[in-house]
This record gives sequence, structure tokens and C-alpha cells, in this order.
Amino acid sequence: TEAAEITQDENSVRAKIVDLNTEEETEVETQFLIGADGPHSLVREVIGSVLETDPHPNYSQDVIFEADLSRYVEGRKAGLLYNATPDGVLVFQPLNGVTRWRCQIFSREPTVSPEEELVRRIRQAVGTDEPIPVEIVSTGLWQPTPGCVDKLRDGRIFLAGDAAHVAVPTGGMGNNTGFAGIRNLAWKIAFVLQGLAPAEILDTYQAEHRPHALLRIAAGEATTRYMAGIFRAFYSGEDVAPGVRATRQYADHDGVLLGFELGSELIRQEEEPPPKVDDPTIDFVPAVRCGRRAPHVWIDEAAGRSVLDAFGWDYVLIAGNQTSTSVWADTVANVASQTGFPLKFLELPEQNAESPWRNDELVLVRPDGIIADRWVEAGAEDMTARLGEFLPTAGRVLR
Repeated sequence: TEAAEITQDENSVRAKIVDLNTEEETEVETQFLIGADGPHSLVREVIGSVLETDPHPNYSQDVIFEADLSRYVEGRKAGLLYNATPDGVLVFQPLNGVTRWRCQIFSREPTVSPEEELVRRIRQAVGTDEPIPVEIVSTGLWQPTPGCVDKLRDGRIFLAGDAAHVAVPTGGMGNNTGFAGIRNLAWKIAFVLQGLAPAEILDTYQAEHRPHALLRIAAGEATTRYMAGIFRAFYSGEDVAPGVRATRQYADHDGVLLGFELGSELIRQEEEPPPKVDDPTIDFVPAVRCGRRAPHVWIDEAAGRSVLDAFGWDYVLIAGNQTSTSVWADTVANVASQTGFPLKFLELPEQNAESPWRNDELVLVRPDGIIADRWVEAGAEDMTARLGEFLPTAGRVLR
């Protein structure tokens, strides 16, 4: 099926769905619509959002093929195998570890090579004159076009995944960014649909996720440049070692994946700067800070349950064991019962000096694991008011 028409008004979204086999049309009406329909998104076109891209000056012919290359890659198994051949660069990806492969053949021209040429290039890259049997399953041409849309939402319609932002494949930033975006959006829509939060919280999807997406797209771009540096040095006869060292961030993205800080009306702004790191893409220091993902810590003696297991459906108030835990637990219970808002309480066991969590602090965490607020007990005379400052309860007007 495909969506042929999408319209919206103040109350709903309507989509005409066409069965491509029977041409039968079905009209669907819903409260919200998420366009996760890829880089050539119809939904993006419907809402007038623009994918602001920076196309690379090169192309890649993507080839899926069958060939037993076991003896040629023995001892060099990896998720990606880069090859510098006399005719250019190829990247091999084992799809089943033995006989099914994906190969990307790079070129400066948007030219689709015939199967005979593809087989020749594959054999050349393998490095043997033997007539290895190669069966081409499929092939297609694509151009790296990283970028992000100018708006992620229009009314009741949202964009997610590759419809919202496109990353270069290097380093897997596309999947990581897509997962982060839909995780950010889904709980907010759920809260609005259930009448738990005002519709205004949906505006925070753009404010929080777009800057985050741009950082990750830039990280993938940098990794690609570093990889290209290896091959430029190789083909010019220079030392490739500096280029290899520069690619350290290829599989080391902890900083950009875990060290980000979101900002919106749902999150208190931090007054102190974040922990200093040498490389913001690579280096990550776990920290309890507003806008960050709450860091892991074990909360039982058997090290079988993490604080992360508490997140997913509710807001959670996490209390250090040196706070008035019973009073805060009662406050949480009262707010939840009086408002119907999904709010739970968790007391942490005593933390040592190496833990990012403090024993005298209270931390409010959203369903997506993002810290919304934190404070020390001494500054909270009216506990209900202090707790509620960053709770998007139904009927509450955001700052």
C-alpha cells in the first residue's frame, strides 16, 4: 500500500491509502500522523518541510551478490572490509558471514556499471585471478545527501526517521538518530492522546530533536572525511597511519550518542557547564544533568536491576538516600492521585563518590529517560510546587 493523499484540519488527519495490487482505496482518519516514509517522503512534501541537504560529489553503486569468499577473508572478518584497488575504492559487508555480500563501489560519475564490470571489480578487490563464481542479486545507484528538515511538525503531522533527516551511512548515525527521534516523540503523543498532558508539549519535539540530529549528522560526515583521508594518502603514496588514527571515532561514538543535552520548555536549563572532554564525539562522562539521558547505576545488590529499568511509561522522581524519601514518596503519590498523572517514586541505594548520582539530590526523569529537573532538598520548602515545576500535567500552561 501507499498513501496517495494526506490532508488535515484542526481536529484530525485524513489519508487515502491505495492497495497497489488491487488499486482499492481506503480512507483513514486519525488524530495524528507520523511520516516515517524515508528520504523521498510524501509526508514531508505535504507539510511543506524542506530537507536541507549537502550532496557529496560522489556516487555509490550498491551491489548485493552471492559468492563464497571464505578463503579470501579468513582471519580478516569484520562488519566492513574496505578495499583500495587500482580502479578505486570498494567496501564489502558480509550479510550472512559466508556467501551473501553487499558491496559498495564508489565513483565520481552517476554511472551504473553492467554486471560484467561489477564482477570484474569484485574479483579485483578480492585480490585473485581465479574465476570466482559471482552471482549479482541486485544493484542500484545512490548519492550521499546528508541533511535535516527545517521543520519536523506541521499541525497534527510529524516527520521521523529518514523523512526528517538523512545521514551518511558511515557509523550508523541514521538508525541511531531515527531511534532517538521517535523515542522523543512517541511518549509525548501518547500523553496527549490519553489526556495526561497539554498539546503544547508536542512543540518540544522540534526544539529538542533537530539540534540533536544535526550533531549526529555532522559526526557521520566527519567520520566519512576521515575514511577518505586514508585512501587519498594511499593513492598518493603517502603514509596512511595518520588517516587511520583519525578514524578512531568510526566505531567510538559514545560522546555524540550519550553525551548530548536536549533543551526545551520541558527541561530545566543547566547553569553549570557540562563535564569537559577532549573529543565531544568520542568521549563520554556519565553525568546527572538536565537534558541528558539518566546514567546507569545498579539499584540492587545482585547488580541485576538498573535505574534505567524504571523508565519507559511514567515520569519518575529519583531520590538519593539522604533526602526525606518517605515525604517525597508521599508527595509523588498525592500528585499522581490528584491529577491522574503517571508519576512514580524510586529511592536509590547509597552512592559512593565515583557515582554520577548524589545522595542529597532529587532527579525528575521523563518516560524517555531524559532528565527534566534536579534539585537538592534544601531548596524545596513547598514540595508539591517544586516537584510540579517541570511536570507537563493536563491543563498546565508551559513556560
